[in-house]
Amino acid sequence: MRTISASFFVTAVFLAFALPGRDASGSNAQPLRSGDVFPQFSGRTLAGKSVMLPNDAAGRPVALVFSFSRKAAGDAHLWSDSLSRDAANPTAYYGVILLESAPKMFQKLAVAGMRSVLPASAQQRTIVLLRGEELWRRRLGASYLSRAYVLLLGPHGEIRWRNSGPFSGAEFARLKAAASKP
Repeated sequence: MRTISASFFVTAVFLAFALPGRDASGSNAQPLRSGDVFPQFSGRTLAGKSVMLPNDAAGRPVALVFSFSRKAAGDAHLWSDSLSRDAANPTAYYGVILLESAPKMFQKLAVAGMRSVLPASAQQRTIVLLRGEELWRRRLGASYLSRAYVLLLGPHGEIRWRNSGPFSGAEFARLKAAASKP
């Protein structure tokens, strides 16, 4: 009887924090703004490496390129490609792909497909999240899921710059200017 009670208790505690709509799931998350400290999150890159951000980028600026849909992948690729090609003034970056809304049977196929087409260097910088999509939509104020959402974090994890529009050379120049500030 004691085993059933303990199991029931553990299950009840888990459900209390795991059910959607609870504070533990971030339902009260407010949109992030410039100057806010970016919340810690962890994930795994396509190469299998665990990443904890912004801790793993501490001491230097890092750009985060979020995408919520296949349509956003093109825009996200433009941001990531521009960041990777800027050898004169390099900025660390990670692509964050949220797949929770994709049907479960397609999530593994999507990850396998990305691994087959992305070079090893891009796999080191691509994080796939299979949960928390709604939380990140709220945090980023993501209303257009067909575009990428880009944040630049300062060396202490503060949000220095953000973009929710399509990629453009002018916006990339603004990101680079914000990254070069002390």
